[in-house]
Amino acid sequence: MEIGYQVVTVLIFISVLLGCLYFIRKKSDLIRSMTHRMNGEIRVKESTRIDLNCRLTLVSISEKEYLLLTSKSGHNCIHRIE
Repeated sequence: MEIGYQVVTVLIFISVLLGCLYFIRKKSDLIRSMTHRMNGEIRVKESTRIDLNCRLTLVSISEKEYLLLTSKSGHNCIHRIE
């Protein structure tokens, strides 16, 4: 009986995920219009790979610019450019 409950739990979880995916795809225009109404527009201006594991990204958020250093090892850094 233990395996039956696990299978049912996994099927319910997958159906919830698929329902969320359907909702997001169906309402993508509404979600996009809601985010554009806010003044916090996020744009990636430039992205450059430094080496095999690190990437440097210039991001603009509400007329403020940030420099992001992301790494596959999990060491990330955010610096505001003034």
